[in-house]
Amino acid sequence: MGSKATSKVEEKMKQLEDGRGDVSHLSSDFWALVKENYEKVVDVLMGARQWVISEFIGAGLRQADIDLVLLAEDHEWLRERIGDLIGSLDKQELERISDALLVAGLERSAVGRRVFYRLTK
Repeated sequence: MGSKATSKVEEKMKQLEDGRGDVSHLSSDFWALVKENYEKVVDVLMGARQWVISEFIGAGLRQADIDLVLLAEDHEWLRERIGDLIGSLDKQELERISDALLVAGLERSAVGRRVFYRLTK
């Protein structure tokens, strides 16, 4: 790997693993880096510990992170991971995420549709 982008993404994951920093703040930086450098960091994402990516996805969903949502529009593996996480959430958490998506105007995104579909089940 060795690219600067890869190192930055790996550092954010390490910070989360080590408990250094707030997941919400780390998540915002993480998804911005990933979106900006997707082709350079995709292998790191695919090889990352599942719980780390799940934590970043969960924080991104709660914040209706635009970078996460836009990445999910283009990358099926990420939509699947998001769908798995959404399927495990309770109604209260889904409502919280749906509110954030509405405020951000992202309710018609692939992520938004999954959240709202799950809420109606």
